[in-house]
Amino acid sequence: MKRRLLTVGEISRFNKKVIARPGPSLHEYNGPNPSEFEAELRRPDGTTAVATVRLQILWGKPPPSFWVCESVGLCEDSVPVGTEIWVDEDRKEVGG
Repeated sequence: MKRRLLTVGEISRFNKKVIARPGPSLHEYNGPNPSEFEAELRRPDGTTAVATVRLQILWGKPPPSFWVCESVGLCEDSVPVGTEIWVDEDRKEVGG
């Protein structure tokens, strides 16, 4: 079964990685840190794609800490604002 992990509100690029924000809150995702897995991108125009996403906690000072979602191997145009990132509940990590 799939569930929506997040809806992209902002996209940026950092060190050749596309960063989608806001990431899920700490209570919305409790997987390993970092996690890398396949996800379905559901774009606002109705198109879909499968991509590898990577979640990693950034420790805030002051707290709260939060997850950052990176799209691996995609450009900003591939993940427009409003894209929903869906994951399988029983997903396996890439390479795992």
